[in-house]
Amino acid sequence: MPWQNEQTYELNDQQIWKAPTKPGVYGLLKPENWLFIGCTANIQESLREFLSGKMPWVTEQHPSFFAFEVAPKPACGARCSQLSGEFKPLFLNCI
Repeated sequence: MPWQNEQTYELNDQQIWKAPTKPGVYGLLKPENWLFIGCTANIQESLREFLSGKMPWVTEQHPSFFAFEVAPKPACGARCSQLSGEFKPLFLNCI
């Protein structure tokens, strides 16, 4: 099942504000592959942390875009696992 919000956004300070400050699943990608998919309590905050260098193992892969979907905390892990099974990211955090 694809992302509920099929739109991707450029990974930069100007675009991150489009992400909600709600819990859900987010992904970081290059045009050719998914680098990271994970759960978070605050999608926008997690994207800002990424841009500040808090995930160097992903930063080294030079993601260009992000995607997200809002999901309540109890459902986040299962949804993250579904998306990771479909998109096969290099890194994963479905906790």
